[in-house]
Amino acid sequence: MRRQRDGDSYGIGGNHFIQTARRNPDITHIVEDNQIYGLTKGQYSPTSEKGFVTSTSPTGAIEVAFNPMVMALAAGASFIARGFAGEPKHVADLIKQGMQHHGYALIDVLQPCVTFNKVNSYEWYRERVYHLEEEDYDSGDLDAPGTRRMNGRRADPWGVL
Repeated sequence: MRRQRDGDSYGIGGNHFIQTARRNPDITHIVEDNQIYGLTKGQYSPTSEKGFVTSTSPTGAIEVAFNPMVMALAAGASFIARGFAGEPKHVADLIKQGMQHHGYALIDVLQPCVTFNKVNSYEWYRERVYHLEEEDYDSGDLDAPGTRRMNGRRADPWGVL
């Protein structure tokens, strides 16, 4: 099992993330995704939305946010899940499923940074996410509605893609 943050995994380690997903080793990769570099005074991270303003980027992030779920799918990851730190039992279940999976398991955990990211709060996430388990969703069907909606009208699906 490996635990990292969004900047480590999707920015600095982006190529390693893609190649690991492609090679499918038996590893569970948990990413703490708070959409900011919280340990280095709040720079925007690869998963920050375009235009996201921080103390080091007063005009906002210039790049479109990196979507780790879509990238993992494109790279051929064999287990892809997303959870929310505000629902620890759900995250624990995702981690358990990831550890039981044989092959690469990405578990992206959305979590607020209460110090530097005042936009993506616990309330913000709760208003914009939904559980795939509550949808008519087949994780084996790559054309299923839950997959298409990852960039659609509702912010983010939680659960196993």
